[in-house]
Amino acid sequence: MRNRIKFWSDREIRAAFDKRGGKYKGILQQLMMERDYAYKRQIRYFVNEDIDKFMRRLS
Repeated sequence: MRNRIKFWSDREIRAAFDKRGGKYKGILQQLMMERDYAYKRQIRYFVNEDIDKFMRRLS
């Protein structure tokens, strides 16, 4: 069984920049932008999966 990913809102991601998130700020901003421009559902899922990996490291 695969682990379910959590969808992180832009607000939650930006809030994480203050707590140890500065190290990943550039990549997280890039992934948020990619997610906004992704037109296929599958691509959006993979981008959200990457965001989830980084956010789990921060929490």
